[in-house]
Amino acid sequence: MKGKKKQAADRIPLYRILPIDRATIKDKENLLAWIVDEFLFIEALLRGPRLITAHRKGQRPAFDTEWIALGVPGQHPRGCDPLGYYSDPLNGTHHALVQNFQPSPPELRAAQAIRGTLLYEDGVKFIDLAAAATRPRNHAIKLGSGYHFGASDGLAESLSYLQSRNPRFLCLCIDVTQTLENIEDHFADLLRERRRQVEKLAGATVSSASPMPKQKNLTTWLDYLKCYDLHYINGKSLEETGKAVYPKVPIESAKARANTAVGRVNKLIKQAELGIQHWPSRIKQ
Repeated sequence: MKGKKKQAADRIPLYRILPIDRATIKDKENLLAWIVDEFLFIEALLRGPRLITAHRKGQRPAFDTEWIALGVPGQHPRGCDPLGYYSDPLNGTHHALVQNFQPSPPELRAAQAIRGTLLYEDGVKFIDLAAAATRPRNHAIKLGSGYHFGASDGLAESLSYLQSRNPRFLCLCIDVTQTLENIEDHFADLLRERRRQVEKLAGATVSSASPMPKQKNLTTWLDYLKCYDLHYINGKSLEETGKAVYPKVPIESAKARANTAVGRVNKLIKQAELGIQHWPSRIKQ
């Protein structure tokens, strides 16, 4: 009985997890895979026993300490957090990840097609393209303790890579008129040394960069999170949960879907708590 009470306490936070207003997510179907995965990473951590237990023991200071220990925001492999998305999850700053998303303008998409990806999809990021995707800083809005500069403050993001002390990322300015052999000779040894530094920090051999996440349907996962919260945090039965989240589905099917949803979120939480090094999630939808 004591074990069950402890398990329940691990699942029920004393802080409120702010729900995201789905109406504020402008383009749910076209969100980039890594944006959805980053959002779900934070939502999973907020429901995990590490943050919940830390907050019970030491309130906000202990929560913040554990937040950093989990790998966010300062140790995030994408570098720093110039837009403040990871700065104050209890005040929902990460909601801006999906609320502020806008597709790249046509001229930027054309440049991506020619020169590769602007995003971190193949281990390469073109800083010049990223910096060009900048909106004026007077678009800044304040959320929680962080400032957000719209969907694409590329200049700030690019600068964060240059300023970051994370050895995982190497920023280069390459003269493309040089021969490929000459270029490779100059930085092959440097790349190997940086890789050794990353492996030393990780305490293990780095076989490859973190895999890119498979595309997840945000609406589906918001339903999963709602099922989890109703069942574990609000104490509803799976039948009650299914009826609330899937009202148009027959009761037995709704109950089964709620059970599946809760199981998926449990797996998501376990993987997120392994740390950012073990993310993105490969849990099926």
